[in-house]
Amino acid sequence: MDMDMDMGGDSPSSSSPLNATGVDFSNETQAFNFLQEILDDSTLGVVGNQYARYFWYGVVVVISLASLCNMAQRSVLWMRLRASARNRSRPAMSTNFFTQSLATATALLREPGYAQITPVAASRWVKVPPLGHVYIIVAYFAFILALVFINNNVPGAQHYQALGIRAGWLGAAQVPLLVLTSSKTNLIGFLVNSSVERLNIYHRWVSRGLLLLATLHFGLQSHAWNIYGLMAMEWQTDACPPTGMAAWFASYELS
Repeated sequence: MDMDMDMGGDSPSSSSPLNATGVDFSNETQAFNFLQEILDDSTLGVVGNQYARYFWYGVVVVISLASLCNMAQRSVLWMRLRASARNRSRPAMSTNFFTQSLATATALLREPGYAQITPVAASRWVKVPPLGHVYIIVAYFAFILALVFINNNVPGAQHYQALGIRAGWLGAAQVPLLVLTSSKTNLIGFLVNSSVERLNIYHRWVSRGLLLLATLHFGLQSHAWNIYGLMAMEWQTDACPPTGMAAWFASYELS
Protein backbone atom coordinates (compact mmCIF):
# COMPACT_ATOMS: atom_id res chain seq x y z
CA MET A 1 0.00 0.00 0.00
CA ASP A 2 1.15 3.52 -0.79
CA MET A 3 2.38 5.18 2.39
CA ASP A 4 0.60 8.38 1.32
CA MET A 5 -2.69 6.56 1.90
CA ASP A 6 -1.94 5.79 5.54
CA MET A 7 -3.62 7.89 8.18
CA GLY A 8 -1.96 9.12 11.33
CA GLY A 9 -5.29 9.70 13.11
CA ASP A 10 -7.37 7.02 14.73
CA SER A 11 -9.95 5.24 12.58
CA PRO A 12 -13.67 5.66 13.35
CA SER A 13 -13.78 2.11 14.68
CA SER A 14 -11.04 2.86 17.18
CA SER A 15 -12.06 3.19 20.81
CA SER A 16 -9.87 6.26 21.27
CA PRO A 17 -11.04 9.72 20.14
CA LEU A 18 -10.23 10.83 16.62
CA ASN A 19 -7.17 13.09 16.60
CA ALA A 20 -4.75 14.56 14.09
CA THR A 21 -1.62 12.96 15.51
CA GLY A 22 0.67 11.94 12.65
CA VAL A 23 -1.48 13.53 9.92
CA ASP A 24 0.45 15.57 7.38
CA PHE A 25 -2.06 18.20 6.23
CA SER A 26 0.28 19.31 3.46
CA ASN A 27 -0.37 15.88 1.94
CA GLU A 28 -3.72 16.21 0.16
CA THR A 29 -4.54 12.52 0.42
CA GLN A 30 -3.97 12.38 4.18
CA ALA A 31 -5.86 15.62 4.69
CA PHE A 32 -8.81 14.35 2.65
CA ASN A 33 -8.91 11.04 4.50
CA PHE A 34 -8.84 12.83 7.84
CA LEU A 35 -11.69 15.07 6.68
CA GLN A 36 -13.72 11.99 5.81
CA GLU A 37 -13.15 10.63 9.30
CA ILE A 38 -14.41 13.90 10.78
CA LEU A 39 -17.48 13.72 8.53
CA ASP A 40 -18.21 10.09 9.40
CA ASP A 41 -21.71 10.07 10.94
CA SER A 42 -22.27 6.33 11.16
CA THR A 43 -22.68 6.74 14.92
CA LEU A 44 -23.37 10.46 15.25
CA GLY A 45 -26.27 10.28 12.81
CA VAL A 46 -27.95 7.50 14.79
CA VAL A 47 -27.68 9.51 17.99
CA GLY A 48 -28.94 12.64 16.22
CA ASN A 49 -31.97 10.74 14.95
CA GLN A 50 -32.61 9.52 18.49
CA TYR A 51 -32.65 13.07 19.89
CA ALA A 52 -34.91 14.21 17.04
CA ARG A 53 -37.37 11.57 18.27
CA TYR A 54 -36.96 12.90 21.81
CA PHE A 55 -38.06 16.29 20.51
CA TRP A 56 -41.25 14.80 19.15
CA TYR A 57 -41.85 12.88 22.35
CA GLY A 58 -41.83 16.25 24.09
CA VAL A 59 -44.17 17.78 21.51
CA VAL A 60 -46.61 14.89 21.89
CA VAL A 61 -46.56 15.23 25.69
CA VAL A 62 -47.30 18.97 25.52
CA ILE A 63 -50.11 18.52 22.99
CA SER A 64 -51.57 15.65 25.05
CA LEU A 65 -51.60 17.76 28.22
CA ALA A 66 -53.20 20.67 26.37
CA SER A 67 -55.79 18.28 24.90
CA LEU A 68 -56.65 16.93 28.36
CA CYS A 69 -57.10 20.50 29.62
CA ASN A 70 -59.36 21.23 26.66
CA MET A 71 -61.45 18.13 27.39
CA ALA A 72 -61.73 19.16 31.05
CA GLN A 73 -62.88 22.65 30.06
CA ARG A 74 -65.48 21.20 27.71
CA SER A 75 -66.73 18.91 30.48
CA VAL A 76 -67.16 21.86 32.83
CA LEU A 77 -68.98 23.81 30.11
CA TRP A 78 -71.29 20.86 29.51
CA MET A 79 -72.08 20.61 33.25
CA ARG A 80 -72.82 24.34 33.42
CA LEU A 81 -75.15 24.18 30.42
CA ARG A 82 -76.89 21.19 31.96
CA ALA A 83 -77.31 23.03 35.26
CA SER A 84 -78.66 26.07 33.40
CA ALA A 85 -81.17 23.90 31.51
CA ARG A 86 -82.46 22.66 34.88
CA ASN A 87 -82.96 26.28 35.99
CA ARG A 88 -80.46 26.01 38.81
CA SER A 89 -79.37 29.25 40.41
CA ARG A 90 -75.78 30.24 39.65
CA PRO A 91 -75.10 27.34 37.22
CA ALA A 92 -71.52 28.52 36.65
CA MET A 93 -70.60 28.14 40.31
CA SER A 94 -68.21 25.29 41.12
CA THR A 95 -70.11 22.66 43.07
CA ASN A 96 -67.58 19.84 43.57
CA PHE A 97 -63.90 19.24 44.13
CA PHE A 98 -63.21 18.62 40.42
CA THR A 99 -64.72 21.87 39.16
CA GLN A 100 -63.24 23.87 42.05
CA SER A 101 -59.76 22.47 41.41
CA LEU A 102 -60.07 23.11 37.69
CA ALA A 103 -61.26 26.69 38.22
CA THR A 104 -58.36 27.37 40.60
CA ALA A 105 -55.75 25.87 38.27
CA THR A 106 -57.20 27.77 35.31
CA ALA A 107 -57.07 31.07 37.20
CA LEU A 108 -53.48 30.49 38.35
CA LEU A 109 -52.24 29.58 34.87
CA ARG A 110 -54.39 31.70 32.59
CA GLU A 111 -54.46 35.10 34.30
CA PRO A 112 -50.66 35.59 34.43
CA GLY A 113 -50.50 34.42 30.82
CA TYR A 114 -52.83 37.20 29.67
CA ALA A 115 -50.45 39.94 30.83
CA GLN A 116 -48.75 41.80 27.99
CA ILE A 117 -45.75 44.07 28.45
CA THR A 118 -44.83 46.35 25.56
CA PRO A 119 -42.36 49.26 25.93
CA VAL A 120 -44.33 52.48 25.56
CA ALA A 121 -41.67 54.16 23.43
CA ALA A 122 -41.62 51.26 21.00
CA SER A 123 -45.30 50.30 21.19
CA ARG A 124 -45.98 51.51 17.63
CA TRP A 125 -43.26 49.27 16.21
CA VAL A 126 -42.75 46.46 18.72
CA LYS A 127 -45.54 44.23 19.94
CA VAL A 128 -44.60 41.72 22.63
CA PRO A 129 -46.91 38.66 22.72
CA PRO A 130 -48.85 37.95 25.92
CA LEU A 131 -46.72 36.35 28.61
CA GLY A 132 -48.45 33.02 28.10
CA HIS A 133 -47.04 32.85 24.58
CA VAL A 134 -43.67 34.10 25.82
CA TYR A 135 -43.46 31.30 28.40
CA ILE A 136 -44.15 28.65 25.76
CA ILE A 137 -41.72 30.16 23.25
CA VAL A 138 -38.92 30.41 25.83
CA ALA A 139 -39.57 26.82 26.93
CA TYR A 140 -39.47 25.70 23.28
CA PHE A 141 -36.07 27.29 22.63
CA ALA A 142 -34.68 26.01 25.93
CA PHE A 143 -35.85 22.52 25.00
CA ILE A 144 -34.30 22.41 21.52
CA LEU A 145 -31.01 23.92 22.71
CA ALA A 146 -30.85 21.44 25.58
CA LEU A 147 -31.36 18.60 23.09
CA VAL A 148 -28.46 19.91 20.99
CA PHE A 149 -25.92 20.12 23.81
CA ILE A 150 -26.97 17.62 26.47
CA ASN A 151 -24.88 14.40 26.55
CA ASN A 152 -23.03 15.56 23.45
CA ASN A 153 -19.46 16.00 24.63
CA VAL A 154 -17.72 13.85 22.01
CA PRO A 155 -13.94 14.09 22.57
CA GLY A 156 -11.41 14.63 19.84
CA ALA A 157 -11.72 16.01 16.34
CA GLN A 158 -15.42 15.13 16.02
CA HIS A 159 -16.55 17.25 18.98
CA TYR A 160 -18.01 20.13 16.97
CA GLN A 161 -19.06 17.79 14.17
CA ALA A 162 -21.21 15.88 16.68
CA LEU A 163 -22.85 19.11 17.86
CA GLY A 164 -23.49 20.19 14.27
CA ILE A 165 -24.97 16.86 13.21
CA ARG A 166 -27.36 16.78 16.14
CA ALA A 167 -28.44 20.36 15.42
CA GLY A 168 -29.12 19.29 11.83
CA TRP A 169 -31.28 16.36 12.89
CA LEU A 170 -33.24 18.56 15.30
CA GLY A 171 -33.66 21.14 12.54
CA ALA A 172 -35.16 18.48 10.28
CA ALA A 173 -37.50 17.51 13.13
CA GLN A 174 -38.97 21.04 13.12
CA VAL A 175 -40.31 20.74 9.57
CA PRO A 176 -43.38 18.57 10.39
CA LEU A 177 -44.26 20.89 13.29
CA LEU A 178 -43.85 23.86 10.96
CA VAL A 179 -46.30 22.28 8.51
CA LEU A 180 -48.78 21.29 11.25
CA THR A 181 -49.00 24.85 12.58
CA SER A 182 -49.35 26.48 9.15
CA SER A 183 -52.80 25.28 8.10
CA LYS A 184 -56.07 26.99 9.01
CA THR A 185 -57.60 23.63 9.89
CA ASN A 186 -55.10 21.32 11.54
CA LEU A 187 -54.96 18.53 14.07
CA ILE A 188 -53.20 20.56 16.78
CA GLY A 189 -55.81 23.33 16.66
CA PHE A 190 -58.59 20.75 16.90
CA LEU A 191 -57.05 18.92 19.85
CA VAL A 192 -56.17 21.97 21.95
CA ASN A 193 -59.04 24.20 20.73
CA SER A 194 -56.67 26.94 19.57
CA SER A 195 -57.41 29.58 16.98
CA VAL A 196 -55.45 30.03 13.76
CA GLU A 197 -54.11 33.37 15.02
CA ARG A 198 -52.59 31.80 18.12
CA LEU A 199 -51.08 28.90 16.22
CA ASN A 200 -49.62 31.33 13.72
CA ILE A 201 -47.52 32.87 16.51
CA TYR A 202 -45.98 29.47 17.25
CA HIS A 203 -45.61 28.77 13.53
CA ARG A 204 -43.41 31.86 13.13
CA TRP A 205 -41.29 30.98 16.16
CA VAL A 206 -40.85 27.36 15.07
CA SER A 207 -39.59 28.78 11.77
CA ARG A 208 -37.06 30.86 13.70
CA GLY A 209 -36.12 27.81 15.75
CA LEU A 210 -35.44 25.95 12.52
CA LEU A 211 -33.26 28.85 11.34
CA LEU A 212 -31.34 28.80 14.63
CA LEU A 213 -30.71 25.05 14.39
CA ALA A 214 -29.66 25.35 10.75
CA THR A 215 -27.22 28.10 11.74
CA LEU A 216 -25.79 25.94 14.53
CA HIS A 217 -25.59 22.96 12.17
CA PHE A 218 -23.48 24.80 9.63
CA GLY A 219 -21.52 26.96 12.06
CA LEU A 220 -20.42 24.14 14.35
CA GLN A 221 -19.43 21.86 11.49
CA SER A 222 -17.56 24.69 9.77
CA HIS A 223 -15.62 25.26 12.96
CA ALA A 224 -14.79 21.55 13.11
CA TRP A 225 -13.35 21.71 9.58
CA ASN A 226 -11.62 25.06 10.04
CA ILE A 227 -9.68 23.92 13.13
CA TYR A 228 -7.57 21.73 10.83
CA GLY A 229 -7.63 24.05 7.83
CA LEU A 230 -10.00 21.78 5.90
CA MET A 231 -12.76 24.28 5.14
CA ALA A 232 -11.71 24.93 1.53
CA MET A 233 -11.28 21.22 0.84
CA GLU A 234 -14.76 20.47 2.18
CA TRP A 235 -16.32 23.11 -0.09
CA GLN A 236 -14.37 21.81 -3.08
CA THR A 237 -15.10 18.11 -2.59
CA ASP A 238 -18.60 18.01 -1.09
CA ALA A 239 -21.89 19.30 -2.51
CA CYS A 240 -23.44 19.64 0.96
CA PRO A 241 -22.04 23.07 1.98
CA PRO A 242 -23.29 25.05 -1.07
CA THR A 243 -26.67 23.32 -1.15
CA GLY A 244 -26.95 23.70 2.61
CA MET A 245 -26.26 27.43 2.37
CA ALA A 246 -28.97 27.73 -0.29
CA ALA A 247 -31.41 26.02 2.07
CA TRP A 248 -30.29 28.32 4.91
CA PHE A 249 -31.00 31.45 2.85
CA ALA A 250 -34.43 30.07 1.95
CA SER A 251 -35.15 29.43 5.63
CA TYR A 252 -33.94 32.94 6.49
CA GLU A 253 -36.26 34.53 3.95
CA LEU A 254 -39.25 32.49 5.13
CA SER A 255 -38.66 33.18 8.82
